[in-house]
Amino acid sequence: MSVFISSNRKNLLAISVKNSLKIIELEKNEAILSYVNQLTNVKEEQNEVDIIAHKFSPDSCYFAAITGNKKLFVWKMADKKVCCTMDIGKRPTCLSFEHDKNTVVVGDKSGDVYQCALKETKPKLLLGHLSMVLDVILTPDCRFIISADRDEKIRVSSYPMSFCIHSFCLGHTGLVSCISLISTDRLVSVSSDLTLRLWDFKKGIQLSESVQLPKDCIVSHLEVCSNEIAIMAERLTELRIYRVDNDLIRFHSVIKLHSTLLSFSYVAENNIAVVLKDSSRPFVMLRLVEDVYTEVNHELCFAISSHIGMDFSLLPEPSTLIQLLKPVNGKRSFQTITPEATINIESSSISNYSKKTKTAVK
Repeated sequence: MSVFISSNRKNLLAISVKNSLKIIELEKNEAILSYVNQLTNVKEEQNEVDIIAHKFSPDSCYFAAITGNKKLFVWKMADKKVCCTMDIGKRPTCLSFEHDKNTVVVGDKSGDVYQCALKETKPKLLLGHLSMVLDVILTPDCRFIISADRDEKIRVSSYPMSFCIHSFCLGHTGLVSCISLISTDRLVSVSSDLTLRLWDFKKGIQLSESVQLPKDCIVSHLEVCSNEIAIMAERLTELRIYRVDNDLIRFHSVIKLHSTLLSFSYVAENNIAVVLKDSSRPFVMLRLVEDVYTEVNHELCFAISSHIGMDFSLLPEPSTLIQLLKPVNGKRSFQTITPEATINIESSSISNYSKKTKTAVK
């Protein structure tokens, strides 16, 4: 993503735009950390320095970010200084903090997941998928690591002895773009098959009927706060809210916004920060008022925009996951090749090659 926001759900909001990152203290409306990722190798392309994703640790003591030039950066929030820089072998795709220790786990485009202890200099391989890992999380008790991939699978492994596979959550028929815990043994997932599902991940069973999402709702980001699920899809102008009650996912509302969503994050319970592809009002704060999400804090939103100081309408339409969709009848849905996309050979080309080979043999 060229734009990504995250929050510690207290008073800090992190915003990255391309290769620039800022952390803002909301109460004081003050940028307390600024960072610009730079090229470290002349062979690197410019888009490889973009910041892909970031996250605060559960205790807010650390902040971690992964970048397109295969690096993990970790800041110690007490002094706002980088305390760990680690090279990841392949382009990273997702990250999560271990709850009890100073450790980050990182998934990459080749299907590997690494354990990155802040006191170490190199990452340690934990597990591998046969396709790109799109999301990874650790349970609060650090007993399990859950990873989702492009091949429709959700894998639950023991942690840190991750060679022991505890269960699989199988049922999706498209890439699993996002997963999140909603309780100690409940997991929600969303997929390009346009379904939102609830699992007992320890048993590997789906708990209720899949929630069908609208056509073209390719979800790129999902967050859970209490029993509420918020999702956004690439190239759409709405945020969808669901609630979980007695192991059932129920639709709550659709929040219509004035431009395409680029990213969002809960900043507190029933409070959501949203970034839009808009030049005049790129930041929106939503608050639940009488069970309806309403725009609030217009002055704060304007101030956050001034901290970033750029025209968000000039940013490209988000399409990372759309480009990862598996081709129909062997053909790519998009011809543009990006670092996130996997090159697929058209089945017709393979067929023609086979025919020519047989003719040559005869």
